Amino acid sequence: MMGHELRVPIDLLYGKPPDETTEFQSGYANELAESLERAHLFARNRLRLSSERMKRQYDRDSSKDCFEKNDNVWLYTPRKKKGLSTKFQRFGMGRTL
Repeated sequence: MMGHELRVPIDLLYGKPPDETTEFQSGYANELAESLERAHLFARNRLRLSSERMKRQYDRDSSKDCFEKNDNVWLYTPRKKKGLSTKFQRFGMGRTL
């Protein structure tokens, strides 16, 4: 529309191509473009670090439940009693296998 390539969100995610250079006629516009590029690079790096930290924390806290044959397990079978509010009923009082 204005004589240059459209910047879509994918450009913000991965940055500009290395061979693309943009020069504005105004010094302020050049400084602003460089400042925004540095800010996006910083944000991308922080998001990557945060994502890696959250994955590490999740993997450390998650546990794998392994059941063997003939293990006792809790069978969740909620039973509603007629006339009682569900707020006052006890659920999970099923049987073990």
